[in-house]
Formats: sequence, C-alpha cells, structure tokens
Amino acid sequence: MTSITDATIIHHVGIVLLLLWLLNSFDCCHPFAYFLSLIYLYMVHEQYVTKLRRKLQFEEKRQSSQRRVLSDSESVRWLNYAIEKIWPICMEEIVSQKILLPIIPWFMQKYKPWTAKEAAIQHLYLGRNPPMFTEMRVLRESTGDDHLVLELGMNFRTADDMSALLAVKLRKRLGFGMWAKLHLLGMHVEGKVIH
Repeated sequence: MTSITDATIIHHVGIVLLLLWLLNSFDCCHPFAYFLSLIYLYMVHEQYVTKLRRKLQFEEKRQSSQRRVLSDSESVRWLNYAIEKIWPICMEEIVSQKILLPIIPWFMQKYKPWTAKEAAIQHLYLGRNPPMFTEMRVLRESTGDDHLVLELGMNFRTADDMSALLAVKLRKRLGFGMWAKLHLLGMHVEGKVIH
C-alpha cells in the first residue's frame, strides 16, 4: 500500500487545482480555500525536501565511508613482522614449492618468447628475504558471493641467495632444438593482490 506522499509534487498540484476548479465551478470558492491549498502544497513540499535530504545524507555517508576505506589502509607492520619470523622456517618452502612451482609452468607456456619451443622450471629457491606487504584494505562492496575482499599491496625483492634454474628448448630454426639452462639470480615483484 502506497501513501499519499509517494505521488510526485506535480500530482499534488494537479489535485489542488482540480479541487479549486470544482469549488469555483459551484461558486463555493472562498479565499480561505486558496489559503488552505497553499498550506497543503507547502507541507507536501517540506515532506519531499526532508525525504530528499535524508536520502542525500545516507548516500553521502555511504560514499564517504567507502572513500575512507579505499583511501586509508591499515598498518601491516604486524603482518610483515610475523612473515619475517616464519619465512626462513617454513614459508619460503611452502610458497616456492607448493604455490609458485605448480603455477609457473602455465605462465611460462603462456608468455614464452617466440624463440622458445618449451620452457620448464627445474629448481626454485626464493631466498632468505620475505615479501613485504605495504598496505592492506578491506573493500566493502564485493562482487559475487565474496563476503570480504582484501586488497594487499606487496613488494618482494629477493636476496643474493635466490636461485632458480629454467630449462628452455629453442626452436629448431633458431637453435637447432637445443636445451639451454638459465640461472635466475634475482627477482623483484611489486603489485597489488585482491583476495
């Protein structure tokens, strides 16, 4: 059930003009009727202004809280400290062997240069330097079934002890199908991770 205030102001003006016309056609129109219609239209206008003001305040609060969340990021010193302590014990092995090693062949197949026919990784050790997170934000509006979306800024520069061994098979017309071994001694990754 809709209330009378759900109609637009034009509807209210039309109703008032129709009633005044009917009163005038029956010669019952008195200046008091014009005064009452003016007060009625003023009250309807005030209700619309109040409703619009509340709606704008709500939207403004929602957008300002979203801007605050997107512009302010949490301090991640505690996370960096924890990763720094755990990295040499077990995290380097988990990240390099369980996470990156299964993913890297897909990237190598997709982004290999035209001179390479095949590419495979034989050994991967990320070194003693852990990745450093620079910022952490919670995104309020998520898409899909995600209840919480985190945006993490990450910076990872390996130490001198990083080592990776890549085997690349060159194309026959360029390198006669030979295998070449590439030793990676350093890596620098910066970016944002949305999880």
